[in-house]
Amino acid sequence: MKKLFLSAVMLTGIVLAAKAQDEDIEKKKPLPPTQTELNFNMPSQSVSIRDYIFLPNKARMIIELVNAEQYKELSNLDSLLTQFVKEIFFYKDSLENGSGSVRIDYAIDEAYSFNKIRFKKHPSDGDIFMSKPTDKAKLKLDQDTIRIYYRHSPLNDANQKIKHRSDYPIYNSRYYQITFCLNNYTDIAAIAADKATLQHALDTLYATKKKKTKQHPYANPSSARYNPYAPDNTGIKKRWLSYADVRFKQYDGLVKSDNAKNWDVLHRADVFTSTANLGMGLVRNTFAPYAEIGFSLIMRGRRLNTNNEYHEHIIGLSNSSYFFFEKNATGDYDILQNNFLNVSYGEGRDLSVGAGYLYWKTGNYFNGLTAKLFFNVTLLKKGLTLSPEVIFTNDFNQIFPGLTLKVF
Repeated sequence: MKKLFLSAVMLTGIVLAAKAQDEDIEKKKPLPPTQTELNFNMPSQSVSIRDYIFLPNKARMIIELVNAEQYKELSNLDSLLTQFVKEIFFYKDSLENGSGSVRIDYAIDEAYSFNKIRFKKHPSDGDIFMSKPTDKAKLKLDQDTIRIYYRHSPLNDANQKIKHRSDYPIYNSRYYQITFCLNNYTDIAAIAADKATLQHALDTLYATKKKKTKQHPYANPSSARYNPYAPDNTGIKKRWLSYADVRFKQYDGLVKSDNAKNWDVLHRADVFTSTANLGMGLVRNTFAPYAEIGFSLIMRGRRLNTNNEYHEHIIGLSNSSYFFFEKNATGDYDILQNNFLNVSYGEGRDLSVGAGYLYWKTGNYFNGLTAKLFFNVTLLKKGLTLSPEVIFTNDFNQIFPGLTLKVF
């Protein structure tokens, strides 16, 4: 028995050490943003709306807002872009000197009487040319990027109380960010001149926002993909559509990438879910079928981790059962069911700790007051969990290890 206990302890230590090492590799803390980056980028934790709009000539516009009402503030976007074109005109010679792509950041802050501009050049991967029988011309594959970051003054003073937590960013974090991905940065002038196209896209996205996003955007973030230039898919069955054929799609959550092939959605609101597992448990020196059913409350915090996801606190309540089999006097097998009521807590879904109390007992595997402590260690992203356990029985006078492998 002592060897079995030591083996379970060693296995638990090895599993936890390997898990910690994997997390260290996967979740290395990034360097904090520099003061320069803070001047030219909207805080990611304040983004509640992130919409992707396709424009003529393969251009794209990414709009990031604190709340949907800011779409009304973008009614003068054409004027803002015209002002931007005038301000960068003085740097035209410098921007066109050399190949590759260019990134232009343009920051407007109501607290200052001046605007800030930053230029970043990225060299091309060699010189690429387009060859025709009668002509040869240089070809540019990398898109230019223009980002406009606009910061308003807060609506309220520091002493005003906020009634709902999702209203906090609306009143105290009044900024928005618009990013253009263009074949050439000079295309921004043509976009500014086509006010009708811009306004139609903005009106469409505002009108399609759900009521819950408009009322409490922080708790109900939203993303949409709007591509009016996708081919006409009338009469085509939905299953045959590629992501590029979809003219409009909305998500109840923030999309983390503009690559629509693998859009992952980031949710902020707390979630109540049900859980169920089957598996096999090792109790003392006996293997027993195992079943578990329960509920989990996933509470998402405000802090972003290194994977651009919100920190999660998960509280679980479950019923787990071990099924033992013993021969009776007639030679048949009786099923001896032993049920534990468990509570667990974890920060994230990969590792949690919990405790269980035996409230239903049959057979002689457990005696008197019985409880257990356990870890849940996720071995695969979905579907396989290892749970090392320490079981206290016989009114806590006897201790022995346990080990359970859960599937689903």
